[in-house]
Amino acid sequence: VKDIIVCSGDSDLVPAIERAKFYGSRIHVVVSKNIPAAHIIDAADVIIRLEDVLKYIPSHNIVKSSIKKQNFIKEGA
Repeated sequence: VKDIIVCSGDSDLVPAIERAKFYGSRIHVVVSKNIPAAHIIDAADVIIRLEDVLKYIPSHNIVKSSIKKQNFIKEGA
């Protein structure tokens, strides 16, 4: 596979990304600027911001989540 697109900020995918890169695949990661995804960003070849992708999708095709935003900062950090 020449190009792989990953739509996640989950660092559990880093080993799979590294293996795919070992076999010659180029990894594109789609991730929101609001998600701390340093490990997967470091492993990717190309970073695509979700906010940039959403600009090309008509607003009537986007379903807004009713889930409250999570606080990604650990207490006491």
